[in-house]
Amino acid sequence: MADKTIGQLTAAGTLTGAELVELEQGGNSRQTTVDKIGDRLPARSKEWVGQHSLVKDLTIDGSGNVDWTLADANVFRLLNVGQNFHMNLPSDIATMVGFSGLLIISQNGTGGYDMTVDAGILPLNATTLFEIVQAANGVTIIAFIVASATQIGFSASGLGVEL
Repeated sequence: MADKTIGQLTAAGTLTGAELVELEQGGNSRQTTVDKIGDRLPARSKEWVGQHSLVKDLTIDGSGNVDWTLADANVFRLLNVGQNFHMNLPSDIATMVGFSGLLIISQNGTGGYDMTVDAGILPLNATTLFEIVQAANGVTIIAFIVASATQIGFSASGLGVEL
């Protein structure tokens, strides 16, 4: 085969994972597969390949609680809220330290509903946790970051958008 730059090669079709890839290991050329390279990536990295964001709609259970799993997405939506609710800590918080994302909460046409949170949900850059927008059809946008295995920080940035 004549020498070609990567840009001169024909583009690959859909990957199966079994394709061979050349790499250097310990100063020697070696072969591996796309799947074996993927096995070395953290779980979240695999989900992000080729995607800009993952969106997950949350629901309020019959007891007024919102349970969520961070590995499901990085943008969470709680739409058309029609009751007071409680945000629990994410079930997988211990394995997601450093993870960040957005939580979008919208009130229904009546509005007036409030959010309470687990003790491990803390305000960032504030001394008290903010209140969500309670106006009819009001929208609250919360940035969050997992600070530790038991704490997640909610930021009031962008708070108060009303449609």
